[in-house]
Amino acid sequence: MTPGAGSAFDVAVIGGGIIGLAVGFELAREGARVAVLERERPGTGASRAAAGMLAPGHEAGTDPVLYELGLRSYRLWPPFARDIEAAAGTLTGYVGRGIAVVATDEPEAAGLRERAEREGAVRRLRWLPPDALPPYLDRFQGVRGALVFEEGGHVDPVATVRALAAAFAASGSLWTGAEVLDFRDEPGGPGASGRRLAAVRTPWGEVRAGTFVLAGGVSNAALSARLGVALPVIPVKGQVLAVQPPPDLRGFLDGQVPVFGNGVYLVPRLDGRLLVGATEEPEAGYDRSATLGAITRLAAAAQRLVPALERARWLGAQTGLRPGTPDRRPLLGPLPRYPNVIAAAGHYRNGILLAPLTARIVAGLCAGREPEFDLGPLDPGRFVTAPGSDHSMPGPCPGAGKGTAGSEGADTVRKHQWRS
Repeated sequence: MTPGAGSAFDVAVIGGGIIGLAVGFELAREGARVAVLERERPGTGASRAAAGMLAPGHEAGTDPVLYELGLRSYRLWPPFARDIEAAAGTLTGYVGRGIAVVATDEPEAAGLRERAEREGAVRRLRWLPPDALPPYLDRFQGVRGALVFEEGGHVDPVATVRALAAAFAASGSLWTGAEVLDFRDEPGGPGASGRRLAAVRTPWGEVRAGTFVLAGGVSNAALSARLGVALPVIPVKGQVLAVQPPPDLRGFLDGQVPVFGNGVYLVPRLDGRLLVGATEEPEAGYDRSATLGAITRLAAAAQRLVPALERARWLGAQTGLRPGTPDRRPLLGPLPRYPNVIAAAGHYRNGILLAPLTARIVAGLCAGREPEFDLGPLDPGRFVTAPGSDHSMPGPCPGAGKGTAGSEGADTVRKHQWRS
């Protein structure tokens, strides 16, 4: 679908990946008039290299902010998946049976045991010795124990993006081939500092909105730079491979529990496929090509962990660019200089996991609601610089503080009820 010249909306979301579509879906459910502008097809960015893991306890590492975000969002996934599936009439592949991290030597086992003792009660994880491993790990070789996270699971990213696109299109306007060619801004108005974005120009004409959301994945760096604010979104190439496991791995597939170990992760799909990932290649820049070396290393690591995978049937490989940030935390909140532009950027490896929470946060900011928790650590202004400058922009960003939308943000991102 494409816009007509002069189209006007409450909110225009730039980017049709899982973050942009989730934001659009949430806003449309609240009654907002929403357009999602995607320059290619939905899900052609980071989702291409995503295995769809929902692993808040493991992916966060030692970062308490990422853990809190991930856990909040993980707990939103069951109703979020149900709502998407009901609206779209197709499945997301959501499964919530936990995740496991296996140890393949004694030092690793000792480290995981210590982590279970230290964090078990807080992060709902437990250590299983070799004689207590679950059946789905029967074919794993040399496992000295496993750390099992109860709160975790996975979805199928391709199926989820497809379902989200259909669900959003039922109540919003999804446009493909709608690359942002330029921005049109204007003074912020009486009592407001900075400027406000008035419209974006696309091949299909100008699109006006009261609020704009930058959800373009790695493109957010270039998009924000056009507005005179450079979001430090860094492309990190990732490659994953898909195989059809041999019949004797049926137990692992039936378990439907993603497993980390030996430097890779294995994610079973409900359709019988197995995903093996993933590389992290920040040095690759914007290159999206699959490489034999990376795929060979992934396959070899997976076979060392599960020797039976030597007989797996090759199905293919996918690559994508993850939108990273210097501290690995996302950028969520109004953009410095443009309080009516909301950044939903830099989700790195956690875009799938954080999609429902990001959608809720951004919908609240667009409607002028007070945040449910402190967004300060996610403030886009925390290390935003002007293009060509090494100096930080003045901050903090309006609306990014704890329990307040900020006086400037309240003036620009108004509290209101969306029109019916």
